[in-house]
Amino acid sequence: MTFDDYVYRSDMQGTKIGDGDSKRFSYVPFKITSVTNDETHVVVADKNGFFSTKDRRTKDGLDEDEDADNTRKVNPFDDLLAAKEIKKADIEKRATEILMGVWFGTGEFGTKAEINPDFGALPYDSYVIEEMPCEQNEGYTMQKFFFTVDEKSQNGFVDLETITNDIPEIGTTASVNGKKENISPSKTIKLTDRIKYKGLGKGQKYVAKGILMDKATGKPVLDPAGKEVTAEKEFTSLIGTGWVNVTFEFDATNLYGKDTVVFEKVYDVNGHLVAKHEDITDEDQTVTWEKPSIGTTLTDGEGNKTVVASEKTVLVDTVSYKGLDTTQWYVVEGTLMVKETADPLVENGSPVTVVSEPFKPKEAIGTVDVTFTIDTRDLIGKELVAFETAYKLEGYKKGDDITKVKKIKIAEHKDINDEGQTVKITEPETPTKVDSPKTGDNNMIKLFAGLMIAALLGIIALAAKETKKRIKQRREDRELFDSLK
Repeated sequence: MTFDDYVYRSDMQGTKIGDGDSKRFSYVPFKITSVTNDETHVVVADKNGFFSTKDRRTKDGLDEDEDADNTRKVNPFDDLLAAKEIKKADIEKRATEILMGVWFGTGEFGTKAEINPDFGALPYDSYVIEEMPCEQNEGYTMQKFFFTVDEKSQNGFVDLETITNDIPEIGTTASVNGKKENISPSKTIKLTDRIKYKGLGKGQKYVAKGILMDKATGKPVLDPAGKEVTAEKEFTSLIGTGWVNVTFEFDATNLYGKDTVVFEKVYDVNGHLVAKHEDITDEDQTVTWEKPSIGTTLTDGEGNKTVVASEKTVLVDTVSYKGLDTTQWYVVEGTLMVKETADPLVENGSPVTVVSEPFKPKEAIGTVDVTFTIDTRDLIGKELVAFETAYKLEGYKKGDDITKVKKIKIAEHKDINDEGQTVKITEPETPTKVDSPKTGDNNMIKLFAGLMIAALLGIIALAAKETKKRIKQRREDRELFDSLK
């Protein structure tokens, strides 16, 4: 392709507006590329959204003296091809350069055609015009299409008329296994956010990127390791409308009692934001998590549910909890209730209430003991029930006076009929008595006594007889010894 005599040259023009409201998009750049040789230049819409490749300066401004300030620059906005971001204010400062248009001068075999304001900027060819992402068109679908310069448009205009920015729309519905409320946090959670979209480019590829937000704070949710919970999914919009699932996999053990909201953005393959849905109040985007809870087991400390009345009775209520924040401090407050009346047990004029030592849980699930020491001698036959309330100590540091720290109730367990919370006070056992002999048993006693005496006398008589025999034997032995002298 050569440019001899500047044959078949034309200019191109158009107006950039928004879909639906016909809003004019000012200072939006477009990249124009030759299909034949890939020559590429940038044209920019003016403050009214109008753009053209033609040099539109007035005759007074057509000073082509290279030393003049108003000399026409060749393709003044080509620097935007390498720009990381394009801001409206930066282009607005260069508004006069928009009027200079562009110039395609590369011909066949690398030949060059010098700029000439008397001819169109575009030689005979097919071109691709592509909207460039910038501050002004964020959240809209970028336009890209072909046009041709031929003999029909020689020394005239290819009028693209209005280029409309479609406004893609997305809506999302978040859930865990189809549930949206009272989800039990666990170490491995799969949260699915279904994005429904419309107005995307047909056959175009996109990336959906989501982040989990804390509804109460409006800030990103952090997992137990301190990392933001994010997910993304690549997809192709086949017909411009459809849906895609984005799956978040994360440790949710620190989400007890929280409401979380999924924010989603959709980007094109160039990283340009084309749609987003970020509404912290949107119920469809929201998942609520199970609140912290406690349960209790009251015993004598050794597992017994029946307790013998005494002046000093020790009762231990083991409070099991789940959903506590391992970065916070807590206390558990217990009160003993009399089941019969459902009133607090009163001792020395005050309800029997005990507060645990402050504790910082190592895990979200665990136990803590609350110990009561009471006089139960007047409670024989009664059942006692432990009511427990767990509090978070706002801003507490180890060693602080808990009476001066704000307590926030996070869970309670108060069920007067709960057997696990109940013990029964029983009467002490009476010592066993030895029965006295009954009337009519004296004759038997006398018989046994007589037999014992008779046996004793027999033993004495036998011993005397043996003694007498030994004395006689010694006397006879002495007489025999004396006769032998």
